Amino acid sequence: MNGLPITGKEVLTVIPSSSTSIFDAASNTASSVQSNNSVNFNPPKTGPVYLSNIYKTSVVSGTVDVNSESFLCNEVLINDYNQIYHDGTVLEPQVGNRVIYNMNYSYPSILVDGFDFSYFHLRDYDKILEIRKSDGLIVAKYSCN
Repeated sequence: MNGLPITGKEVLTVIPSSSTSIFDAASNTASSVQSNNSVNFNPPKTGPVYLSNIYKTSVVSGTVDVNSESFLCNEVLINDYNQIYHDGTVLEPQVGNRVIYNMNYSYPSILVDGFDFSYFHLRDYDKILEIRKSDGLIVAKYSCN
């Protein structure tokens, strides 16, 4: 590994020096021309941010009406939030980021159950995140103001 300091964003790339230098579990030799031979040591993880564990759910994306959404925007109590991480590069989650759910909580999350969409309040930014449950993808973000 070259370079200091170590950041956790290093990439490991394997390039065989010949067709007889690296073998797989079945004793097949690796091709000296590789296309899928790199891996990140630690994918990006940003956070934590506070996301409500009180939510709404929908089978169809884009069904929340923020103008009439007083509950998620104003009535979620301070104790009704979980810390979550996401794969973005800035602290505020963005559309296209994926939520990395903290599995250390003692109850299941709607993020890991099902295939439809859920709406959560993002406390520190006063926004509602729409998240696809199957993979944690943030598909929309709505301002509560």
